[in-house]
Amino acid sequence: PALMEGCVSATDRKPPVILSPRVGETHRLIPGLSAQEQEIPLEAETLRGTALSWFVDGHYLGTTGPAERAWWPPQKGVHHLVVTDETGASARRRIQVR
Repeated sequence: PALMEGCVSATDRKPPVILSPRVGETHRLIPGLSAQEQEIPLEAETLRGTALSWFVDGHYLGTTGPAERAWWPPQKGVHHLVVTDETGASARRRIQVR
């Protein structure tokens, strides 16, 4: 049967694409500056134009519109970034901060 208007087939879901940070980037903290002064921009695009929810290491950072950035105050270490759209599709990225 046909799907109801506004419904998306699980096979038609396209996950968000993380634009920032880029794959393989290593971020270096500048001594003497707070993490808030060195925030890393988090940016993704989605073909669906839906809101995006951001998580780092399983902690919710916030929700942005499809053309907005989220900002994360970095901490040293290896971190796992997840962005999820309103359909439940998600993308992941590893972030290294030194």
